[in-house]
Amino acid sequence: MCTLVLTGIATVAAAAEETWEKSSDTFMEAVGRAGRVVVDNPHGNIWVRFGGYEDQVEIIATQQRLEPDLPKLIVRRERRGEDLEIRVAQEKSPAEPSFDRRDRIDLVLFVPIGRRVELTTVDDDIAVKGLQGDLTVRTIKGDVSLRKVTGAVNVRSEHGRVVALLESGVTESDQHIESVTGDLEITVYEDATHEVAIATSGIISTDFSLEIEHRRFEEPGKHARATIGGGGPKLSMSSKRGKVSLLRQQKFFTQQAEDPS
Repeated sequence: MCTLVLTGIATVAAAAEETWEKSSDTFMEAVGRAGRVVVDNPHGNIWVRFGGYEDQVEIIATQQRLEPDLPKLIVRRERRGEDLEIRVAQEKSPAEPSFDRRDRIDLVLFVPIGRRVELTTVDDDIAVKGLQGDLTVRTIKGDVSLRKVTGAVNVRSEHGRVVALLESGVTESDQHIESVTGDLEITVYEDATHEVAIATSGIISTDFSLEIEHRRFEEPGKHARATIGGGGPKLSMSSKRGKVSLLRQQKFFTQQAEDPS
């Protein structure tokens, strides 16, 4: 009993000594009207919101630093032609790179209308709401949440979950949402028009009528198709082993009356 008590005290004391050094910085960066906003954050989350009509991106970077012996994380910003590139990286390369560091920088970006956005993380999450432009997302283990995106959506997550509410009539381009092992939950409005293709070896759940083909010796082993609202741009969803849900939602108010942010 004494040993257990002493061990518990030591654990609490060690935790108390680990003090997070927190800081926040705000940057304003120009972006061309035909440009992309490209964000790579291997050390934290990315949140994107609607940023108005001026040709600039507001970036809020919140750093949590616990390991002062490791090189500091910084936010690199670079203008390449019309594009704006943003990357979270170590200030200088250590002699022995640490792949399990606990320091992090989370990014919040306010992106103006009409810009294409490309987002990449490793383990951390991506959440986008109100973006008025095309969106591409890549992550390995992070979860992805999308809402009120008025543009084409293309997502690939190796092992994370993807939840998206897709807007109707905002793009004539095909849209693709994919995860290797994660679940997909995609919701469309009742006035949506799509040619839908679903592939998975997991469970398919839907509010729509599907034609399902079983392919015994393939992975994914189930391939489903549906025509929604008379058909339109292709919407494809694929997960080798995750559950795929395609749901329907009613519109209770017009898009014009809704705040995009």
